[in-house]
Amino acid sequence: MRLTILRVVTKEKLKMFCPIVLLLIVALSTASDRWDPDGQVQYSPGSACIVLSAPHGGRQRPDWISDRRAVGCETADGDCRWNATCPGSSCRALLYGDPNTREIATAVRDYLTEDGLRPHLIANHMDRMKMDPNRGGPTLSEGIQCDPAAKRVYDSYHGFVRQAVDAVRRSCRGRGLLLDIHGQHHPQNWTEIGYLCQHQHPRPGRPAPPAIPASSLSARKFIIGDRSFGSLLNSFGYRVVPSASVPAPETGGYYSGGFITRQYGSLTGGEFDSMQVEITQAVMYASEAERDRFSRHLAATIGLFARANGYA
Repeated sequence: MRLTILRVVTKEKLKMFCPIVLLLIVALSTASDRWDPDGQVQYSPGSACIVLSAPHGGRQRPDWISDRRAVGCETADGDCRWNATCPGSSCRALLYGDPNTREIATAVRDYLTEDGLRPHLIANHMDRMKMDPNRGGPTLSEGIQCDPAAKRVYDSYHGFVRQAVDAVRRSCRGRGLLLDIHGQHHPQNWTEIGYLCQHQHPRPGRPAPPAIPASSLSARKFIIGDRSFGSLLNSFGYRVVPSASVPAPETGGYYSGGFITRQYGSLTGGEFDSMQVEITQAVMYASEAERDRFSRHLAATIGLFARANGYA
């Protein structure tokens, strides 16, 4: 009788305790996030060999950073000045962001975590009107336009990306995958996967571009084969380029990758690879339920791709 009573009491206590445990887990997860001193960049550390970057989904427009200009002046040496009126040649900057891509990246993080692959996530909360993390090297001036405060937040973003990449290299023997998540408005209404290749549809005999990892797959199979990222995402009902169904963009709109993809991938060697995911506007502006559905499918694609190609 005593044992029975103890069992009943224990079960009742557990019923009361479980919600508390779940709330504690959520709180600890949130508390583990790191923020830059200005509260604009969020880094959620992970444990898998995957890094998610969401640079253009921010909405905050603090008044302590100047708005970026859409037009600047090109100098004789090819640089751009963004604080002058141009008498002749001009430079242009993109100021509009990628709505809801930060939320999509966060949902992808959560779904991957449920799948046992908690990725690192770096999310920019600052509007692209103020700062663009996907500019660097010769285009850095476009991203910060000589504003010291913008440069500070920019450095925080890339500092967190480097932390995540270094953590993956240490824990995954140098091998990892970064996915830079964006959105686009091309009329073809497809999701674009960028490998930094001029020719996204490799011809037989063409050597693999340096952005393509040294896997057992040929470059052609890696990009448009049945196990390619595009084909896996296509299997969930989305139009994707490149993939087995749409091998190349041909004359259609297409982004092959930007500064973040170049900076942290394997173009200069190593086994840490990167790709750019450009989400179609039909998903960006869809209902919350439809965006969540896409996030779940994108996470499933990442999981399948990671396990098939040695990133998990």
